[in-house]
Amino acid sequence: MRKLILSSAFLLSSSLHAFNVGFNQGWLNDSYAHQWSDRSYDEREAARVLDLAKNAGANTLRMWLFEGPATTSLLWNNGQVSGLSSEFVRNFEHFLRAAKSREIQVYVTLFDANTLKNFATTELRDRWWNLMNNRNGARTSFEKNALTPLLAILYSAEFRATVFGLDVMNEIDAAVAEFRFQNSWTGANQFTCGIRSVVQSKRGSRTAIPVTASIGWPTIPLYHRGAANIILDPNPHYSCVDFWDIHFYSDSGTIENCAKIGQLARNYGKKVYLGEFGQKSKSFDHGLQLRAAQKFVRNAKSCGFSGALAWRLTDARAAEARFSYEAFGSARPAYHFIRSWNRAQ
Repeated sequence: MRKLILSSAFLLSSSLHAFNVGFNQGWLNDSYAHQWSDRSYDEREAARVLDLAKNAGANTLRMWLFEGPATTSLLWNNGQVSGLSSEFVRNFEHFLRAAKSREIQVYVTLFDANTLKNFATTELRDRWWNLMNNRNGARTSFEKNALTPLLAILYSAEFRATVFGLDVMNEIDAAVAEFRFQNSWTGANQFTCGIRSVVQSKRGSRTAIPVTASIGWPTIPLYHRGAANIILDPNPHYSCVDFWDIHFYSDSGTIENCAKIGQLARNYGKKVYLGEFGQKSKSFDHGLQLRAAQKFVRNAKSCGFSGALAWRLTDARAAEARFSYEAFGSARPAYHFIRSWNRAQ
């Protein structure tokens, strides 16, 4: 029988031994960067997505909060973060309640490094450079006026048991590759450690929310070092994260240096998750997706990973349907594999 965590203890430190396969959703519908606004937030779609995850036996669903350079979730004033939008707070809390009612933990991701190369204006470029490098106190303003009230929600008695963890930045290595941090990984680790310190400081009497900065399959042409080698450095630095989250895409389900990554985590007394996995091919092919998913899950478990999150549960964009586990209104064979896997744990 599938085991669920309903206490304030986080999955990483629990006695849960089953290798659960969850999902990434990221954003609802096609609402990247504005999914939490009243105009875009879709309560019925939120319920449908959560029901899909629940039906597959998933304990965890990864959602993004401040993705995109022009995110509507943050308020800005003269280059400083002045707060969270009231729409974000209202709709995100609704989502957490819906997840809680289904006994699903939400894994929250703050930023997305893959879009930080796409600045429509100089103002946006400077805004994010300053935040990431704490120039003119921009990151301090984010920590005080956005992260702190966010943590008040996440640490609340109502929601703490519903929070799996916090990913500072999706595929932070892409931002390093694009020179968005001063001093490369030194700057990226300062950013991650700084946010983790705030998360730790706001815990009160509750179990601290574990923090990571995920490493991914970089889409940056000039950066081909590979996620496995970055983790093995180790980056993000072990002092800045509570667990590692690594992403792999391939048609074969191969996890590069899989055993070494598992051993690295054990050496530092941490856990590692396959935070995203999926096919690399652009083909919409049930068999290909199924074979890749089966290999990824089995490889991750055999190498000592603690869980895996498939990309992506469902996607409104037809061009991205190849990644979806539910596409064009139907659950795909790989979805049923995950459901069977979780039921057997």
